Amino acid sequence: MSSDVRLDAAPLINFLERSEQLQYVDRKTTARWQRVGLSVYTADKWCMSFGVHPVEIFGHNFYKGCFESEMVNG
Repeated sequence: MSSDVRLDAAPLINFLERSEQLQYVDRKTTARWQRVGLSVYTADKWCMSFGVHPVEIFGHNFYKGCFESEMVNG
């Protein structure tokens, strides 16, 4: 699945910095996130890999992105 809806990467990058886990993500990946954002699917995958639900990182914007993604792809 893909999504045209993009989330701002700043909340995830800030979380990774605060939790000292940013070192586990390639710099090119974070640069791409900052440049083009993250799809809701990518956000979900990465958040879950660090043991958090994406709504904990992105708040209501995650669910908004999910619903907008369904509207675009539905």
